[in-house]
Amino acid sequence: MKGNDRRWLKAVGAGVISTSLVLLVRGLGGLQAVDLWSYDLWLRRQPAVSQRERFLLVMVTDEDLVRLGQDHIPLTTWQTLLFQLAERRPRVVGLDVTTLGNGGAAQVTALNVANVPVVMGCSPLTPWESGGGLLVPVGRRGVPQLASTVLPRDSNVVRRYPLGGIVPPGVAGTCQPTHSLGLVVAVNYLAVQGITPHLEEGQALQLGRGRWRRLRSDSGPYQRLRVQGWQILLRSDPIVWEQVTLWQALQGLPAAQVQGRVVLVGEQLQGNGQPWYRTPRGQRHPQLWFHAQAVAQILDEALTGQGGIQYWSEPWESLWIGVWGLVGVGLLGYGRHLAWGGMAGSGVIIGIWLLSGSTWLPLAAPLLVWGLVLGMAPWCRRRPPLSARLPAPPEGTTQPSIPRGSFAESGQQWEGVQVGDGHRYLLQRHLGGGGMGDVFRALDQHLRKIVAVKILTRLPTETVHGDQIIRRFQREIQVTARI
Repeated sequence: MKGNDRRWLKAVGAGVISTSLVLLVRGLGGLQAVDLWSYDLWLRRQPAVSQRERFLLVMVTDEDLVRLGQDHIPLTTWQTLLFQLAERRPRVVGLDVTTLGNGGAAQVTALNVANVPVVMGCSPLTPWESGGGLLVPVGRRGVPQLASTVLPRDSNVVRRYPLGGIVPPGVAGTCQPTHSLGLVVAVNYLAVQGITPHLEEGQALQLGRGRWRRLRSDSGPYQRLRVQGWQILLRSDPIVWEQVTLWQALQGLPAAQVQGRVVLVGEQLQGNGQPWYRTPRGQRHPQLWFHAQAVAQILDEALTGQGGIQYWSEPWESLWIGVWGLVGVGLLGYGRHLAWGGMAGSGVIIGIWLLSGSTWLPLAAPLLVWGLVLGMAPWCRRRPPLSARLPAPPEGTTQPSIPRGSFAESGQQWEGVQVGDGHRYLLQRHLGGGGMGDVFRALDQHLRKIVAVKILTRLPTETVHGDQIIRRFQREIQVTARI
């Protein structure tokens, strides 16, 4: 087999081994931590939502409790707040407050006359299960709807948002909603415009111009994720919502600040209130902030068709990773400019990842494949011919080129060259030659006597054949020494 063919065969082997190893490790979840880290970096380049002007957040703070002289907000205060909001005609009101309790929504009977969609959040005792359909009912005006406020977390970081599912059979309790607070609020907001949700073939949820497919165990940066119910990837934008305190809302708000908006009410208590969670960007926010983000993202997608986080399915991600293994094989087989090619390839991978728009692409896996393939370059590199490793002539002499003419011409090019350890032998005259080497009359400069020196001057370029010639030459030296 020729040297070029052998190098290409080794390059293909390096690409197959590297790509298969990385895909196996990634499929087992070994790269999920790195993928989530790169996903968090990628999120920083995503544009902010365009629906924030439609929102008003009413936050319950510790100062509100002090002014009310209460350690919790009584039900009468909530009723007063909701009546005042209803008079200013918001589009929909969502509440995420723990002081209401699981039975709080059923007790607010006075809201029947408010004629405003109200969504009351509660925390289910059991998680959802994935179901066949996700049909979101539009609530009747004045009749509160129950919704879940549970947020899935990865090491206390909220990257996903649940949409809904089915309640496991046999589970009882006053808080067993089948949809999330954000989804129900968004659906009621869009119902005024005649936009209602429905399911497409393949169980994709269609709402206006938005389309959501189920989050699976290998979706986006996740590998081997345990998914419960319908979920979407949440784009936690660093936006500042228009916000007032509960005390300010009770004192009366301008109608323009409430009319036609989504009003979300939640707690920002530092003591016994709801927990604060971190975003992928590292900021900490109360739970209501993430629900507001989810509603805004759903509205963005439903009204404009933009704003969501897209990702490839697992076969396409594997193809994206395998392409870089194939490119690495080509660079190894070519065998030149590996350092420059390696840096250029890494830059291209990172550039495509950064410029991928709203579609997340794996970054760690293709970079790892690229590095592993190019790291096998020493194994794939063709060894130089043994003739190139002959000792160089001393300074002041001329380096002979590889002989291409007759034996006489090649031998004459070596005349006057000193060879051997310590440049012991001075080649004086070419005596003759064969297929692989030449014999010279030489002066042993240590013993000051004339000797004959044989040199292999025409080794083949193939390393294997060259090694055979070297071993044969060594045996010839041993036989000659015995004589």
